[in-house]
Amino acid sequence: MKWRFSELIKYQAEGLAFSDVIDITAKLMTLFPDRILDASPVKVTGVAQAIDGDVVIHANIKTTILTPSTRSLEPVKLPLQFEIQEIYVQNLEHMARYGEEVLVMPVTETDVIDFTEALAQLIGLSVPLQVLTDTEKQTDELPAGQDWTVISEHEYEMRQVDARHETNTPFAHLADLLDEKKSD
Repeated sequence: MKWRFSELIKYQAEGLAFSDVIDITAKLMTLFPDRILDASPVKVTGVAQAIDGDVVIHANIKTTILTPSTRSLEPVKLPLQFEIQEIYVQNLEHMARYGEEVLVMPVTETDVIDFTEALAQLIGLSVPLQVLTDTEKQTDELPAGQDWTVISEHEYEMRQVDARHETNTPFAHLADLLDEKKSD
């Protein structure tokens, strides 16, 4: 999905409505090899409209990705659906019009808006930080193996507190003396 900025700027009164299904699986897997194992084609519907010399794109994105569980690395099918708004400007001074929470993209030299690239980036950023399989959601059991186990952040912090408490007792230095006597 590529458009020329100079063409989109003509759609001021009425926006340019678009609807497409595109396969960007290869791009997603290249950009996010650790987070995206596969993806279904992406359904994109939206409107591009020129407002005050800038192009604003509102779109609804819908796809399903295959991503590893953050606990076990087992593949998980994760449906994604979200709305986006991106603003494209040719005049870099226009970037100051918008707040920090608005995504503003400069289009200067090429006059081309590559919305496919933006889609891939936004989908990759939409993968949650924690993804679990259905089984993992139903249990608190964490993976373990021979001589290792995964612990929760809370349990780790509690172990750190316990370790500090043990070494800060008034008699902690006596433990070293006892160890020295046993070795004699």
